Amino acid sequence: MEDGVIISGDYIQMEKDKVKRINEHNFEQVHDVESDNLYRSKCSGILLKTPYYPYKYDIMNTSYKYMPKVGDLVIGIVKSKKLDYYQMDINCNCECIIHKIESFKYATKNSFPNLANGTLLYMIVEKINLDNNSVVASCINSSDVKSWINYENYLGELVDGYMFPVSISYAKSLIGDKCYLLDLIGADVSYEVAVGHNGRVWVKTDDPRETNMIHTALKYSFGKTKAQMDVLWKSIYNLGKRDT
Repeated sequence: MEDGVIISGDYIQMEKDKVKRINEHNFEQVHDVESDNLYRSKCSGILLKTPYYPYKYDIMNTSYKYMPKVGDLVIGIVKSKKLDYYQMDINCNCECIIHKIESFKYATKNSFPNLANGTLLYMIVEKINLDNNSVVASCINSSDVKSWINYENYLGELVDGYMFPVSISYAKSLIGDKCYLLDLIGADVSYEVAVGHNGRVWVKTDDPRETNMIHTALKYSFGKTKAQMDVLWKSIYNLGKRDT
């Protein structure tokens, strides 16, 4: 099952112990009298186990269009301001909103984020409404104890920095529990990073040249081995430091 090439429309016989560990958004069950565990794929790619909790099996490909899933971390862009919520762009074919008060830690009617169009938010997909094809996101994380106004919570506004797109599969590998490339860069450069399942990466450093170095490394490291990443990053880092 794992590491196999999947074509959209392929029929796959799932083992019983793996049925609960597949991304149901990319598979649909086929009701067959001879088998209870027959599924059909909705897209093409390579079937792999995701490197982050809950480690489900998913189809990895080079698509840049995001399919929302509850619990995903996403980077959204404020599109417009409404009375009680903001409309967000999360790189998908559906509407996304985030409530001004309910979706921010300790926000009240008198104290809530006043966000301008173009503001970046690091959010979590909280609810998907199939009836009207919309997504509700939130900036509240269960481990956060401080108010949204401190800019110290895990989720919330991404201030300054630089955002760029990557493929959905690449984003999933970067957001894994242990990302070799991000650790490699962190050994030489101090930086902040936020990666969204929706194919967006945000990077912030104290030096714009270091931001450009990280962007270049991430841009050209997709599909590389660890040894190739080592050579690529050291070349970029040494060249960047030589120009300072």
